[in-house]
Amino acid sequence: MYPTASRQEYERRLVTPYHLASGFTEEQQPPQVFAIPGNHDWYDGLIAFTRLFCSSRWFNGWQTKHRKSYFALKLPHGWWVLGADVQLQSDIDDPQVNYFKQVISHMQAGDRVMLCNAEPYWVTTEKYRETDPTFAEKNLAFLERLVQAQEARIQVSIAGDLHHYRRFEHIPASDDERVSESLKVEKITAGGGGAFLHPTHEFTTEALYDNSSEADSPIHKTREFKRMQDYPRVHDSSRLCWRNLLVRGTISGLAA
Repeated sequence: MYPTASRQEYERRLVTPYHLASGFTEEQQPPQVFAIPGNHDWYDGLIAFTRLFCSSRWFNGWQTKHRKSYFALKLPHGWWVLGADVQLQSDIDDPQVNYFKQVISHMQAGDRVMLCNAEPYWVTTEKYRETDPTFAEKNLAFLERLVQAQEARIQVSIAGDLHHYRRFEHIPASDDERVSESLKVEKITAGGGGAFLHPTHEFTTEALYDNSSEADSPIHKTREFKRMQDYPRVHDSSRLCWRNLLVRGTISGLAA
C-alpha cells in the first residue's frame, strides 16, 4: 500500500477498486489469494495487511488462506512459489528462514521455483556493492543456495519497490553449447502500479552476475543476466525526466 498503509487506505486503494472491477463470486470452490507485503505496508506495523490477508477473510471473490506475511505454494508440474516478507530491513528474519528451510527440504531435483518478494535485491546488490559489501549476504541469497542444494532452481524472481518494469535474463547453454530456452532464468522488477513512475536510465548496468557467495558454491557457476527490457525505455525515461523539469520550471515561473 502506497504511500502509507492504513485500514482506510486499503479500502480506498485496494478493496474498492477490485470490487468494482470484479464484483463478488459465490462459487462453491472460490479461488484463493496469497499476498506479501511491501515496505510501505509495514508503516502501520503490518496491521492493515494482516487484517485483510492473514485472517482467513474474503478479499472480494477470493479467499485468503495464509496466516503469516509469507507463504509457500506447491504447484503442478514441479513448480513452487515462495513469497517472502523482507520487512523494512530488505531481508527475511529467522522464523522465515526456518520456515523456508522446511519447505525447501521437500523439493525434488529438477523442481522450479518462483521467488516473490518486495525488493529486487539483484538490483540493489549491484547498486550498493561498493558502499555495503555485506549487502549480497542477505538471507534471500541464502535461500537460493538452499534451493540449489536440493538440485532445484529458482527460475523466476519477481519483485516490486522500484516503480517501473525491468527484466534481466540468463539463458544457459547445454553441453553442446546450444541455447536452452526452457531453462532460462528471469529476474523481474514489476513495481509500476499505483504510484509515480521511477526512471530507468539512472541504472546503467547492462548485465548482472551472481554475487560471490553464490558463485563460490561447488554446485553453482557464475551466471550472466543480460538486461532485456525496461519500461519506460531508457531513452523515454531520460526524456520524461527533462519534461518533468520543464513543467516544474513553468509552474515556478507562473507562481512568481
